[in-house]
Amino acid sequence: MNAAGMELRQLGYFAVACQNPNLVAAAAELGIAQSTLSAGLQALGDQFGVALFQHAGKRVYPQPAALWLFRNAVKLLHAESFARAYIQSGAETGIRRIAIDLNLSFAIGRLSKALGRCVELLHPLNPDIFFDYRFLFGSEDSAEESGRVGALIAADPCGVIEIDMIDPNHPGSSDMIPLIDDPWVAVSLAKPVSRDEAAPLVMLRMSRDLQNSLMQAVEANGFAHRVQIVDEDPTKLPRLMIEQPQSTFVMPRSMLSNRLGLIDVHVEPLRLGASRWIGARIRVDHPTARVFVDALRNILQSREQNVVFQPKLTLRQMRYFQLLHRSGGIAAAARAANVTQPAVTAQLRKLEQTLDTPLYRMAGGSLAINAAGERLRTVVNAIEAGLKKIATGRDAAVAGHSQLVRIGMIPVADSGSAVAQAMASAIMKLRRAWPGYTFRIVEARTKALHDLVSNGSVAFAVVETANAQATRISLGLYEPLALVANKALGLEDGGIVPFARLKDLPLVLGGASFGIRSLLDQAARAAGIRLRPSIEVESFPLSLAMVQMDELCTVLPPQAVRDSALREHLTVSRLVDPVVRQPLNVIFSGQRALSEVERDFIALLKRQLAVVMQTNADYVSEGARP
Repeated sequence: MNAAGMELRQLGYFAVACQNPNLVAAAAELGIAQSTLSAGLQALGDQFGVALFQHAGKRVYPQPAALWLFRNAVKLLHAESFARAYIQSGAETGIRRIAIDLNLSFAIGRLSKALGRCVELLHPLNPDIFFDYRFLFGSEDSAEESGRVGALIAADPCGVIEIDMIDPNHPGSSDMIPLIDDPWVAVSLAKPVSRDEAAPLVMLRMSRDLQNSLMQAVEANGFAHRVQIVDEDPTKLPRLMIEQPQSTFVMPRSMLSNRLGLIDVHVEPLRLGASRWIGARIRVDHPTARVFVDALRNILQSREQNVVFQPKLTLRQMRYFQLLHRSGGIAAAARAANVTQPAVTAQLRKLEQTLDTPLYRMAGGSLAINAAGERLRTVVNAIEAGLKKIATGRDAAVAGHSQLVRIGMIPVADSGSAVAQAMASAIMKLRRAWPGYTFRIVEARTKALHDLVSNGSVAFAVVETANAQATRISLGLYEPLALVANKALGLEDGGIVPFARLKDLPLVLGGASFGIRSLLDQAARAAGIRLRPSIEVESFPLSLAMVQMDELCTVLPPQAVRDSALREHLTVSRLVDPVVRQPLNVIFSGQRALSEVERDFIALLKRQLAVVMQTNADYVSEGARP
């Protein structure tokens, strides 16, 4: 993808086009000719390498790649408007961040439009605060907080808002601030919406809470048998309605809006009796968080309007600005950009004029950025990172979301290990959040897993050690390794064994390609000893079987044998001086972006590992005994 030729103005045109019922309305809202808009969208599609919109008769709707681009483009556009407000205000304080987490599914609907308008409204009024919102279901950045544009600007939020559906009559909703009534509706191209009691009501893929909410309501009203759950993203509703013109779809009203592909659709409320609201809870209080909630409520309860982005800064200006800082002067920046010095100077001056703030100073006869420029660079870095994400994520976006997720993991000795427990729990939770997806788990040694990730055989893998070439997310230091021995060796069950004693024991260990063996060898070198295993076995279950049958021992996480059928024949002792802990990392290829479901899995795995390790924390010290 040619990201270098992309401009924020194109992305602004594109975002407005996606929110309007047709390109005529979008051009009018932007105040430009329709031909100008069409040419801009065509150029953007050419740079992205795929058609962004599909024509079906008189209807036009965004392709899956366009929906992915929309969500990432909006982040850059918010960051650009924030940069202008922040620098023009003359604020000398650091940037603060309000995090807004939505436990809801994304759609270009009434709620997402209201969020965008609220952010754009409050930026000039709170110029040092970046409002960072994300949908947690179908979210492109759920695995790591650093995936957010806002999180790149400021790591720790000064305020946190949670937005979720609420039952006003439920005691647990007492601290929620109601934002808008959000009833279930039936949507169809057919007129009127089918009243046939046997006709199916199609529900697209949403969070488990939303699915449960609907099923409870329809069961209470006696037509649960009509609901069919289809594994398609709600953002694909326009295409699905064209392909299935007689079908009736059900969804929350907030997910609909007057946008491309949804013109002339028929919407009727499903009269289910129970109230359904969207509400906000302020998790970390801050005065501006309350201002945001009040503003969002007012926007949601007023007439639906689009977020109209009209960026003033250009990506070319930002590139030259970054080159000036990195290269140390105009001449070096011009050489790096392969343009003339006057061309660089002109763009840098335009940037300064747009912001109406001096950004440069003379240093040793050369132009350099000043204090205001340094503050701007924080935001420009985030925009640059967001643009890189669009460029690198293009292939995955064009390919769409595969229904098969391939995951690699290190071998485990027993189902009781922390890794096995956390992986199983994460997959079970993910199956509920992403119904219809299939998960294929491949167990292999660390070196083999690196190869599988590199050649694309698995999307990502959980390993102990990551090589320098791998892109990785650390899951932290988890299980301390323990000595598992045959009782005939006379070691105390639940006792302590100094690490140096391993050199004198009859060890059964994996080969050098096993992650645990690499950790032990590294600790042995640091301790000035050498481990000489009696037997090298490339299988944890076989190692345990040998230890059970003869006077041998091995090194494993203690939880790996807690529930093993062999446990009565074994002792488990803590290794100390040093304690060797098993690090865990997720590795994946930097050549492709992780899909939404893959990122959700990594986030769940990280949380589940923390839960499992907390549960198992006192196992060795309190009860290594059977």
